Amino acid sequence: RDELRALQMRRDELRALQMRRDELRALLASQPDFCSVKPELQEEVECRGHIHLFSPKCHPECMHIELCWAHVKRYCRQHCGRNIMALRANLEYALSSDYLTKKMHTDFSCHAWKWIEAYSNEDDGLVVYEALKALKKTHHHHRRGGNKDIPVPSDAS
Repeated sequence: RDELRALQMRRDELRALQMRRDELRALLASQPDFCSVKPELQEEVECRGHIHLFSPKCHPECMHIELCWAHVKRYCRQHCGRNIMALRANLEYALSSDYLTKKMHTDFSCHAWKWIEAYSNEDDGLVVYEALKALKKTHHHHRRGGNKDIPVPSDAS
């Protein structure tokens, strides 16, 4: 019984501590000088001339690097020789600029930005499923009729 009481007291102490922690976070978040300070990582990135963007958690479709990595993994799966040496050689090639071209990076970035715009469009109030439908409506493939505004190369039929 004494052990049970001690555990209950400890649990109550932890709950009180969690409440105090939440109150402290709220207090700090309300302070103007605390709100105006950027995180150290963000300051470091921006002082080197880059833009620091926060991406939503658990949404890899909004992250350019996730799309690149998925493309590399797909290539390795399709060209693996079922041994580790072939996998290493294919991975090295797939990560090179010979395979991941600037155009691919541009396409991945455009794709990610379309998702970010679909999620952040407050006027439409899109939910995830609707954002997916809206994004698919804007995607056109040149072999499926395509977008009439995009010129088709002369060698394509």
